[in-house]
Amino acid sequence: SADGKHDIYGVLIKPTNFDAAKRYPVIEQIYAGPQVSFAPQGFTDALGARAAYIQALAELGFVIVVQDGRGTPRRSRDFHMAPMQDEDSIALGDHVAGIRAAASSRPYMDLDRVGITGISFGGYASARAVFLFPEFYKAAVSIAGPHDYRTMISSISVERFFGVPGEKGADGDAYARVDNLHLADRLKGKLMLVAGDIDQNVPFNQTVALSDALIKAGKEFDLVLVPNAAHDVGYHPYVAQRLAGYLLRHLKQQEPPVPFAQTLK
Repeated sequence: SADGKHDIYGVLIKPTNFDAAKRYPVIEQIYAGPQVSFAPQGFTDALGARAAYIQALAELGFVIVVQDGRGTPRRSRDFHMAPMQDEDSIALGDHVAGIRAAASSRPYMDLDRVGITGISFGGYASARAVFLFPEFYKAAVSIAGPHDYRTMISSISVERFFGVPGEKGADGDAYARVDNLHLADRLKGKLMLVAGDIDQNVPFNQTVALSDALIKAGKEFDLVLVPNAAHDVGYHPYVAQRLAGYLLRHLKQQEPPVPFAQTLK
């Protein structure tokens, strides 16, 4: 972990034609929510639909990292609660440290080409990662992320773990501290925001709010709005295309393969 006190556990997913003599861009698939663990913790965890989704991305020539840093449950209370009052409130620094540690003995991982993506709280985490660690994460695809909890229909994650509105900590009001809007001016890399317009869990207004903050900060970004898509927008075939194409272009300087990039029928 970034503080040197904990081991960080995760998995690496490689393309089936993996060649250890080559250098591969790295993509982190992240969730980082304080209510669940995300990295597979058993053999059957690696057999679900999410694993297939991640493997498909790896097949395009990436090494994928899935890991759990501090702030996630199922370990000690200290591990779970340590980062809650900091600006890096979900210990994204642990995710940077974990990738660096993995790459220290795996020269095929190219740390000059690291991207990140996630859905829901993972959409929040991936955007926050590219804001807080712009020198490390060069590209992010943030899908259906809750970026401003003050305007969310549900504040369960914030108030259970980070504090209630008006509650002042060392870094000020809890809601202001954990929102992504005030970090928008830190964007240096590439960022694509994705949302469905009928998302029943994280309303579209969350993506609009972050878009507005980025525009006010004068930052260039990409926005994909999928009509008639709900909170599972990240698994929409068009979004899978755009996600892979975006990371191919910005981490490998390649266009997507032609059959992959064809228009959906």
